[in-house]
Amino acid sequence: MTALQQSLSEQGFQMEVGSRDGLPLLRERHCPYHELAQADAGICDLEQQVYEAVLGVPLVLTQCCRQGQGICEFQPQITPLQ
Repeated sequence: MTALQQSLSEQGFQMEVGSRDGLPLLRERHCPYHELAQADAGICDLEQQVYEAVLGVPLVLTQCCRQGQGICEFQPQITPLQ
């Protein structure tokens, strides 16, 4: 996640890596697609799919700028043990 954050930051994205409940998270401080996301929420899904493909793990969008939360936050999806 840190390598992805660094790469995106070098491209001008306002990204940081943090953690919550013992899990890492990728936080985007400024949505680069805000106007597009307001018109079509599918851009948020696409961004999540790209991050999942790069990281190799399923993610959950826990906060979203489009919903007025000021940041977008992606955290690994927890699957319950069976």
